[in-house]
Amino acid sequence: MSLTTIKMRRPAQGELKDIASAFRRKYNETFAEFLTETWLEGTDLTVCQMLYERFYFRNSSYATVIILLSEQDGEQRVLINGCGGGDGLFNISLGANNSFAYKTKDYFQAQGFEVLSEERRR
Repeated sequence: MSLTTIKMRRPAQGELKDIASAFRRKYNETFAEFLTETWLEGTDLTVCQMLYERFYFRNSSYATVIILLSEQDGEQRVLINGCGGGDGLFNISLGANNSFAYKTKDYFQAQGFEVLSEERRR
C-alpha cells in the first residue's frame, strides 16, 4: 500500500470546530463519504480526527484520507494521510490515494494553510 502525507499550518483563525464543519460540508456534498470524526480537547490543545473514503473507478477500489486538525499556542495544523486505493495481486493504486490527499490539500490551501512538507511512500 502507498501513503501520501502532507503537513500544513497557519496562524489560528476562527474555531477549529468551524473549520472541521466547513470541510465536512464541502466534502460530503461533492467528493467523499464521511466515516467518522473524533475530538480530543485539553487545556491548551484541541485535536480533531476525520476519516473519509472514496471509490475510484480507475482501479475499482477505495482510497482513504485521514485528516488531523489541531490547534495549540495560536497555531492551527493539518496532517493529511492518503492511503489505500490498491487493487489486485500487486496492490496497485494508480495514484488514487495521492489524488485524494492532494484534493484535501487544495481545500486547506484555499483556507490559508501553508504546506510544510509532502511525502510519498510506496
